Amino acid sequence: LDRANYVLLRETWSYPGFSVTFERINENRWNVLEVWMQGTVRSRYKDLLERVPEHYEDPYWLRQYDAPHQVAQFRAEDGKTRLELYYALPGEEVGHAEISSGVQSVDLRQGLFLFDAEWNEVKNSVQPLKKMPWIEGNIILEGYLFWGERLSLDPGSYHLAVEAEDRKAKTLGTFRDSLQIRKFGSENLELSGLLIAQRVVEHESRPFGRDRFMVLPNPLKQCQRDGHISFYFEIYNLSRDEFGATNYQVTYQTRLLPESHGEGEPVPKWTTAVSNTFQESRSWEPNYLKLDMQGLAPGPWAFRVVAEDLRNGQQAMSTAVFRVMP
Repeated sequence: LDRANYVLLRETWSYPGFSVTFERINENRWNVLEVWMQGTVRSRYKDLLERVPEHYEDPYWLRQYDAPHQVAQFRAEDGKTRLELYYALPGEEVGHAEISSGVQSVDLRQGLFLFDAEWNEVKNSVQPLKKMPWIEGNIILEGYLFWGERLSLDPGSYHLAVEAEDRKAKTLGTFRDSLQIRKFGSENLELSGLLIAQRVVEHESRPFGRDRFMVLPNPLKQCQRDGHISFYFEIYNLSRDEFGATNYQVTYQTRLLPESHGEGEPVPKWTTAVSNTFQESRSWEPNYLKLDMQGLAPGPWAFRVVAEDLRNGQQAMSTAVFRVMP
C-alpha cells in the first residue's frame, strides 16, 4: 500500500491450483509480478499460459479507475459489527447533472460483492443508481459524487469488491479490500473506528443513537490546509457509579507522517491537540470532533483518539490517516 496516495501497489488473485500477483504500473495498467502454481515454488507467466490456456480480456482496462473509499467499524446488536462503507467517484469520470443543491442525476450500475475468508458469497447486490450526493470541488480538490452502505457482519475475515459503471460513458470505478471485522466486547472500555468526514451535524430532535448524527463522509481522506476535517466515533462500555453517572476523558492527538519511512528513522511524536472531560449517564457514547487545519504542514497526518474511563483507569484508542493538501 502506498500510504502517501492511499492506492494499492500489488494485488494477488487466487484460483484453484494457482495464484497470480500483479504490480501496478500506473492508474490503469498492471504487470504480472509472479505466478504460483500448485506443486511449484514459483513459476513464470509463460508456464501458467501453457498449463491454463484460457484467456480473458478485460473490456474496461482502458476506462477503469480506482474509486477512493473508506471503511469504519462500530458495535452492532447481537454480537455483530456495523461496517460503514463510503466511496467517491470523481466528477470527470461520471456523467452527471444537477437535480438540486448537493444532488446530481447519474446513470450508473453499482455492484457490491462480499465474500467470507473461504470465498463463500455473503452479499451480491447489483442495482441502478439514478442520483448521488455531490461534493463541490475547488481549485485544489475536484468535485466528486459519493455513496455509502451500512452492513451488519459477524466478526471474521472478508473480501470486498465494489464497482460502479457509467452506463453511457462505460467508465468503471472500482475498489477491492480485505477486511478483518473485529469483535466488540461488553466489559472493557472500547473505541470504534474513526469515520473521516467533511462535517458532522447533530440533530438534537432525533432519538439517541447513530442516526442522531448526519455524517457527510470524506472518502478521499483529504482536506485543505486552511480548512478543517471531522471525525465521528463511538465509545463503549463506560463504567457507571451507583447513581448511573459516567466520568471519562477524551484526548485528541495528531502527528505528521513522513512520505516514506526508512529503517532507523525516528518515529514522529504525538502532539495533543485538545483533551476534554465528560460526565454522562450512558454506558456508550457517540462523539465527534471538528479539527482545524490552520497552520498544519501539507502531507500525510495521523489522528488518534484516546479515551480513558476515569472511574477505573481503562483506556482505549483508535487511529486514522488523512492528507492535508498544499
